[in-house]
Formats: sequence, structure tokens, C-alpha cells
Amino acid sequence: MKKVLLVEDSLVTRLFLKDLLSPYKVEIEECDNGLDALSLIALQSHSLIIMDLLMPKMTGIEVLSHLRKNKCKNYPIVILSADIQKPTRIQCLDLGALAFLSKPIDEEEIINLFEELLKD
Repeated sequence: MKKVLLVEDSLVTRLFLKDLLSPYKVEIEECDNGLDALSLIALQSHSLIIMDLLMPKMTGIEVLSHLRKNKCKNYPIVILSADIQKPTRIQCLDLGALAFLSKPIDEEEIINLFEELLKD
């Protein structure tokens, strides 16, 4: 079974994403900060990691930087953020993010991404 890690400090957004993921046969793990995300990433592999940028303890950019600095394998990370500035988007993609989606979340856009990344 594929595993998806939701890294998002907003419970409402995590619940929304879990609802969108419900049609897929995936096991969902979740945490609300980047530091806990690094711990979960170190323990097991994930088919998809969906991560916010602005979180307590460690930001999404810090997580991406840590993974890159430590030459970790390419993780399938999708960034969700209300920060829609082009430099932020470019920085995330340069650090290895697979995609950068803006908040508020466009349901059709994220479902299309799930279809592509989580297909059997």
C-alpha cells in the first residue's frame, strides 16, 4: 500500500486533504511541523509527501534544504503554500520539490496530481 505524508500545521487543511485522498488506496500519516516530518521521512519511505511551507519548529524550505544538504534520495514532495511569490516557488523547485501548488487549494489541480502520482 502506498504511503502519503501530510505535513501541515492546519488541522482543517489536513482534514481536507485526507478527504481528497480518500478514493485512493493509501495509508496516510500526518504531522504538523517540519521537524516531525524529518523524523517520519527518516523512518520510512513515502509515495508522496504533501508539505506546507510556514510551520512551527521547522519550515518546509528548511526541510527541503536539510534533505538536499544531506544528499537524501529524491523524495516526491509537493509544496502547498499561500506564499505565491515566484522566488519562493523557484527556491522550492530548486531544492527538489516535485510541484508547488498555491493555497487556497484548487481541487481539480491537486486531484490531477494525485491521479498522476498515486496511480497503481
